[in-house]
Formats: sequence, C-alpha cells, structure tokens
Amino acid sequence: MRHFLADFTGFLLAVLCAVPSSAAMVYGEDDRQQQTYQDIYGWKDVGIIMAGRHVGVGTLVLRGDVIVTSAHVIYNNTGMLRASEIVFFPDGDPKKEVKVDTDQMVAGNKFVQPGLLQDDWILLRLMRDVLADNPNQGFSSRQILAVNDLNFDEIKNEIVHVSFDFRRRPFRTLVNRSCRLHTKKPGDMFWGTRSILLHNCDLARPDNSGSPIFYSGGDVSYLIGIHQGGHKDFYGAEFDPRINPNFAFGLDDKFENALGAFIKDMENYTSTDH
Repeated sequence: MRHFLADFTGFLLAVLCAVPSSAAMVYGEDDRQQQTYQDIYGWKDVGIIMAGRHVGVGTLVLRGDVIVTSAHVIYNNTGMLRASEIVFFPDGDPKKEVKVDTDQMVAGNKFVQPGLLQDDWILLRLMRDVLADNPNQGFSSRQILAVNDLNFDEIKNEIVHVSFDFRRRPFRTLVNRSCRLHTKKPGDMFWGTRSILLHNCDLARPDNSGSPIFYSGGDVSYLIGIHQGGHKDFYGAEFDPRINPNFAFGLDDKFENALGAFIKDMENYTSTDH
C-alpha cells in the first residue's frame, strides 16, 4: 500500500506540474478556504477522478456507486475515451480507490469542444459502493436540484463551490461560500445557451473540471451545477461576464431524467447474470 500511495501521489503531481502553477481563475481576493473541522464530513461525496493523465473532480449522486463529472474529463474532443481505466478517489483519498465500470456510462455530450460546450456531463458507475465500503466514516451521496427560471433567483446567491488544491500533499478540499451565479444578459458569454451557468467561483485550472456547485439555502444542500472551465488565466481581475466568466453545466430536467434512467438501467443490469 505504501508503494501504491507513493506512486499515486508522484504520478498525479507529475501530471499537475505539467500545468503552470500560475494557472488560476481568481476574481479579486481568493475566497477559497480549506474545509473546517466542523464541515469535514460535509463534502466527502466529492472526490478526484483520473482518466489516464487527465484529472478532474466528481461527486457521488443519489447512490454510493454513481458519480457525475464533466464529460470532457472522460472523453477527448473526438469522442474517444481518454483512458481504458478510470478511477475515482472518494474525498481525494488514494487509499479508497474505486474503479469505474466503463461499460456503464452515459454522457450528455461526448464531443465537448469550443462551440459545442452544452451538456458537458457524464454519469459513471463505480465497481464498488463507496458508502458500503466506508461505513460510519461520514460518506454520503448528494441529492440534486434542476435549475430553471422559477428557482434561479432563489439559488443564485446561496451557492457553495468545492474544489481541490493539488499544490500540496495531502490534496486539500477547498470550499468557497462567497461566490454567486450570474444572471445572464444580452452580450454575456453563453447568452443563448440555457444549460450553461456563469459563476465567479475562484479555482485553479484546469484540473478542477467537474467540481460541484451546491445550493445551500436550507438544512440540506443540493448539487445544482458542474464546473466546466473558464476562458483565461488571471489573478485578481474583476468578474466580467462578457470577457472572463467561469462557467458550469447547470443541472436541468434533461439531466434529471437521464439520471433516473441510468439508475434504473443499473438496477436491471444488476438483476441479470453479469
């Protein structure tokens, strides 16, 4: 196990070091904070995904063996898998590695690229149930909430973004409670694309693709968005939705229906002799 941990962290750091350390999208002062002891169990449904040399973030949804992330973390822009083996590290912990069943994946868009950024999501089935494997350790799966015109104004100012700081070992979970969703107007980027949300959550790039945005307006927080990317590296700039917004896939009714169908297919698959 000790050799595996060294190999994992060494490999991941080598991958990440290929990206300039200045690669970041931070508006004004950096509002990301390391998770506190009080909420250390609040984000254990968030973990790291590795698809070959490509790194991203995923979130457990509804079950202990289903995660969602950005499709471009798993597929390149020609629709090919980035790797034959994909692994998930719950809570970013290399000791809890779980492999992804690459025979059971559903993507909204396998060909994500400039000009074709909508529906950048993918559902993945894990080979083992994280909740069953780690009883009494605070792991949970997240409920979801589709974003629409009726609830957007209520949601937009009550969000939390969770990402990872890959610059230090162990990799730290970072929480941002100070960011907001932006109400798009004519002239803003993605003005005509309903499924893409604009936000001003600070984060490093590019390895936090797929990181979750939660609505936290009550006692229960819901997954509402999946960070996709941004347009340039900067540190300290003012948020301008016409020039430099960070953007995310906003969960919608289409995604909600796909998730329900995916879980139903999983149950049918499990009930047969496979």
